[in-house]
Amino acid sequence: MRCSWMRVAVPFLLALSLACPKKPVEPVLAPAPTPAPQGQPKTPAEQAVALYDRGEYSPARGILEELERQGSLNGPLMYRLGFCYGYAGDEAKQREWMARALEALQQEATTANSLEVSFFLANALTNTGQTVAAARTAAEATSLIETKQWPEPARALDRFRVAKLYADQGRGDEATRWYRAALQAFAAEGEPAPGYVRWARRYLAQRAIARGDSADAAEQLAALVALGGAPAADYDRLAGARVRLGQWSQAAEAWAEAVRLDPANADRPRYCRNLALQAETIRSLPAASPAGGSWASLSKEDLETLLREQAAIARQIHKDAATTPPADAAARANLERTLATAQSTFVAAALEYALRNYDIRETAFVGGYAPLIFHPEEWQLPPASPPQGDQN
Repeated sequence: MRCSWMRVAVPFLLALSLACPKKPVEPVLAPAPTPAPQGQPKTPAEQAVALYDRGEYSPARGILEELERQGSLNGPLMYRLGFCYGYAGDEAKQREWMARALEALQQEATTANSLEVSFFLANALTNTGQTVAAARTAAEATSLIETKQWPEPARALDRFRVAKLYADQGRGDEATRWYRAALQAFAAEGEPAPGYVRWARRYLAQRAIARGDSADAAEQLAALVALGGAPAADYDRLAGARVRLGQWSQAAEAWAEAVRLDPANADRPRYCRNLALQAETIRSLPAASPAGGSWASLSKEDLETLLREQAAIARQIHKDAATTPPADAAARANLERTLATAQSTFVAAALEYALRNYDIRETAFVGGYAPLIFHPEEWQLPPASPPQGDQN
């Protein structure tokens, strides 16, 4: 039977990041222009948008820069150019072009009546720290859809825009519905749009974790890392969701990938991976704490106490086994059962501790029980010695 405690939401995961390390925030991408009639070549702006939507930011930037020299950039294209500079590490130019995009979009909004302009204006306001104004702009746009003044969009990209506008207002249920609809449409349309898909799946994973739906979180995060290019943090979150489902070996695989991607900052995933491997061997962790309460109800100090107590049991049994005559089979079996119980409690408490983002490495180091995490044989009795009379 799988452990019910593993389905509890993990507090540290509620701050799920929507950005990759050392990169600017994943773009809320500019709208694709109306496709050119079949058989006609794309305009430079359409080419730039297509490249950008596929995540090919360097060639997109080159086209956008040429359009800028021609004075042909509108607000959404300025926004894209700003992101391209940020992605390349030029934060000064990113800020400059985001500010210019905001000014252009505010001017366009005075005459435009479109989802495109409202979407980009809300996003530009958010990126410049004007979140109240962004939420107001977003609410005005979604109200037009709700009152049927604008038609409900069918294209994946437009569905994504609506979802983001609801998210800008903090309306999570509506945003979730529209992000799911956008993902379905992206899959149906068959056009690569990794930036949109990553953003949508991270948002859906965040929402799933917040409501304790580890199955949905694991599904979204698995699909996210399958796109390629995911940072170690995404694999860490995926592993956490899998642990909550009792998927120990799959969690260990995800943590191993986190270690590979960022070995210099891999203490946490190394410890967690070894705990997950032990859980896979144990197969069934206790559904409740030794006191009978839920694991979620335990405080940080409660968990640390449990870890110390189980480690002390293991040390004492090993000490006794080394200093006393061999026990008979029944006594030895009883000691093995005691060790097995201590191990399952230890692993359950350690995983709960780590998934709350407490420092499992520091705690294990100070407590002296890191060997119990990295050397599962420490939870086994040493081989029984033969009776004295049988020795030569």
